[in-house]
Amino acid sequence: MSSEQVPLQAGTNASRMGRLDTKALASNQPASSPLYPPPPWKVFNSKSLVVTYETDLEPVLDLLPPELAPLTDPPQVVCYMQAGYQFGAGGGAYAEMAPLIPVLYEGEPHIYPWVVYLGEGTEEWFAAGREVFSDSKKLAKIEVKQELGRGLIMGTVERPAGHRLVTMIVGPLEAQGDASEFSFLPVLSLRLLPDSTGEAPQIADLLRKEAPSTVRAASDGSAMLFSGPGTVVLGVSEQDPLYRLPVRRLLGGMYVELGTIDEQPGTAVKSYL
Repeated sequence: MSSEQVPLQAGTNASRMGRLDTKALASNQPASSPLYPPPPWKVFNSKSLVVTYETDLEPVLDLLPPELAPLTDPPQVVCYMQAGYQFGAGGGAYAEMAPLIPVLYEGEPHIYPWVVYLGEGTEEWFAAGREVFSDSKKLAKIEVKQELGRGLIMGTVERPAGHRLVTMIVGPLEAQGDASEFSFLPVLSLRLLPDSTGEAPQIADLLRKEAPSTVRAASDGSAMLFSGPGTVVLGVSEQDPLYRLPVRRLLGGMYVELGTIDEQPGTAVKSYL
């Protein structure tokens, strides 16, 4: 501050006070130019791998809120990975991998995502995923590829880059399915938002949401949905301890090209505060 500048005293010059309308704030930061619009959002066209395996009961129970129970005995983990949506309305296109636990809630089947890894550079889905959609999102390096001349499709997750968390392989693809054979169950997940200290949650809700989806059709009208053997290999990381749900028995794999997914706003069914 130069010697000629004099600090204003509060209340001495109302015309110089801030004019941000705090009764009409945006739903997220920054207040004057929010990062993302409110839901629903929609994404289009993805190439996805799904591998299901059986795991141990005790570590699954350690992860589930008390209102949920494993859907199957033994519990299952559905590893879902997609190579990147071609287009997204609301948030941008993104790649994704999530270990999903099929569960029962009030007698109805749901899925519970333990964590959702997003490909790098997906700021809207990352922020809204944690703040709105309760998807426990982290960023990672995600790749899905198929070598020409081979019937195997491989997906990988690295976090940090160079450290392999997940390897998924599907193929050779043996049978083509019908679009009615694939859909996402309603999702239950924890929405945790910290208080201003960052040491405790200000919001701790069990959120339920729907994610209606469609399967792309091939040029002959048949569904781009195929099944075959599946493989999952989990790396060791205490920062991302997916290995705590060990692979005990592989149940098969699937390759599916999704046409759309509607990301709906959720409803809090339980508050833990």
